[in-house]
Amino acid sequence: MGTLLRHAPVAPLRALAASEQQADQVELVATVAHLLKWLAGQGAPVTDKLEPKRFKAAGSGERVGMIAARDVQAGEVLLEVPESLAVTGIDAEKHDLVGTIAAQCSELVGLTLWLMAERARGSASPWVTLLGTLPHSTASPILWGEQERAELLTGSPVLKEAQERQAALQQQWAQLAEQHFSQAPERFSPSVFNEAAFLRSFCVVLACATYLPSAECFALVPVAGSLARTGNDNGCTLDYDAQRQAVVVTTTRPYREGQEVLVNDGRPNGELLLSTGTLQDGNMSDCLYFPACLLPGDRYYGMKQQLLESFGFAAQERFPVYADRFPIQLLSYLRLSRIQDVGLFAKVNFEQDVVISQMNEYEVLQLLMGDCRESLAAYKTSLEEDTKLNQQPDLSGRERLAVRLRLAEKTILSQTMDAVRRRLAPIRGIPTKSGKMANPNADIIEVFDFIDELPKKPAQLIDGFKRWARGEFDPDWNKPNKSDGLSAMAAMAVVPALPGGGFTDLFTNRVFLAGFWAWFCAQTLKIFTHRIKKGVWDLKAIVASGGMPSSHSALVAGVTTGIAYQHGVGSSAFALAVALSSIVMYDAAGVRRHAGKQAEVLNQVIGELLDGHPVSDVKLKEVLGHTPLQVCCGAVLGVFFGIFYPSPTAGQMLVGV
Repeated sequence: MGTLLRHAPVAPLRALAASEQQADQVELVATVAHLLKWLAGQGAPVTDKLEPKRFKAAGSGERVGMIAARDVQAGEVLLEVPESLAVTGIDAEKHDLVGTIAAQCSELVGLTLWLMAERARGSASPWVTLLGTLPHSTASPILWGEQERAELLTGSPVLKEAQERQAALQQQWAQLAEQHFSQAPERFSPSVFNEAAFLRSFCVVLACATYLPSAECFALVPVAGSLARTGNDNGCTLDYDAQRQAVVVTTTRPYREGQEVLVNDGRPNGELLLSTGTLQDGNMSDCLYFPACLLPGDRYYGMKQQLLESFGFAAQERFPVYADRFPIQLLSYLRLSRIQDVGLFAKVNFEQDVVISQMNEYEVLQLLMGDCRESLAAYKTSLEEDTKLNQQPDLSGRERLAVRLRLAEKTILSQTMDAVRRRLAPIRGIPTKSGKMANPNADIIEVFDFIDELPKKPAQLIDGFKRWARGEFDPDWNKPNKSDGLSAMAAMAVVPALPGGGFTDLFTNRVFLAGFWAWFCAQTLKIFTHRIKKGVWDLKAIVASGGMPSSHSALVAGVTTGIAYQHGVGSSAFALAVALSSIVMYDAAGVRRHAGKQAEVLNQVIGELLDGHPVSDVKLKEVLGHTPLQVCCGAVLGVFFGIFYPSPTAGQMLVGV
């Protein structure tokens, strides 16, 4: 096709006059329909299978696409454009105004100069109808202002790429202007040939030109630019057919009448936005590129580099990661980069998903997880915020494109993180300094084991006390000794007896009983307060910690009040009781309450992160402390019992003696 595409158009297109101004969608439909009729008049036999139609664009606005005019089968040719009507770099080099300049530039820049020159001719251009179907600009971020671009695309890889491409185009224009256009302003009007027009025209060429693999060139093909694109590999093929000497659009699947015809385009959304100013929702070819490289300081750098070269990789690579998959080659590359044992090199496999070792796999997956988290943190908005933004109807076109792009990128990152988590789940250990794998949940399991043992501790304490009382901890206990009788008598002489009636006096101790009954009453009241709060009766509340009122506060307040009445507020015992009461009540409303909140959060974290593991079945007790109101109510109850608990003195006061 290299020589065939050098031919000029076989017939002039002036008869197909159309407005040079930017046409709205209705006029564009009419222009494309007119172009189809003209192609049919030039002998193209298959153009009756397509017709233009307006579609609602994603987000807002409208676009023009092509639909099947009748039912077609897979393998049919929908459109055949003679090679003489496809504009290529050869036509740009032969242009009478910019040909010599285009011959010194790249193919796309040459087509850009051709487009600028032909549009300057207006209706006098032989390509006027083709020009009428091309937009005057696109929504590519290359054309956005720096501030707007940074505001909308921060965090996206598209931001840096757009900046670099814009800078390269500006540099390209500066060289062209210095060497050619500024030297002959009378020939190249500054109103037509300027930097802004060059950038716009280049983006139009980038969006509308089609790469023809068989001809190995770009071409502006009439009608083909109106075909929507799909990255799901379910569209048509667009290529040059040497036998037909034409550019043909061929179906790969059946189309029903009225169904939109799409062309396969396997580019990710970021590249589509930069090139065409559009995006594809649900684009299965959409991906993000993850960088991977060998560490320069690696002592096995040379060996690893040779091994990579044998597999066709370099010391620095970029791998595509999709929303539903990431390549085995990325994992294999990262596994190799982290190997520190030469003996493991033989296990590296770029064709199959082979785990080198648990330690190596854990490190690689953590690297991927860290990269995903770092990428998500670079965005100004979260996935949830962008989802809400995308639902707002008042967004501008560029804002809508940016939100859709960010959503697609964040979806890839989020689903990649989910995939990494699933791979991490079977790994039951984490690397340690000793080179071994330790259980990542060891600390949590230890906490739960300790909690499980807590109910047994009082029984163990009592049992230990009994054993101590029996002398089981004394190695000489129960051994035959002539002095046993004397030792027992000496012990009885050394240990003094309790004064008064012994332990029986405890049941007449006003201070003790005031605290005890205050505590018992508070615990009993919890049954009723639990019924009021939860709506059900629960007798277990009488022995539960936390809740309304605080039994600990009632106990210490009752004891403190009893001491005040028994010994006076000036006694040392009262001062000690006040200090103890303050500590207990502060602890109930402060430390214990926050410990309960931490237990609640820890239960939630364990439920989410360790779901399915045995440790997740054990729940921490969440009701441990009290609110300030519960503490105050308990204290009031204790003071009440401390004041009015019966005693000889209180009885005399009540009867007026």
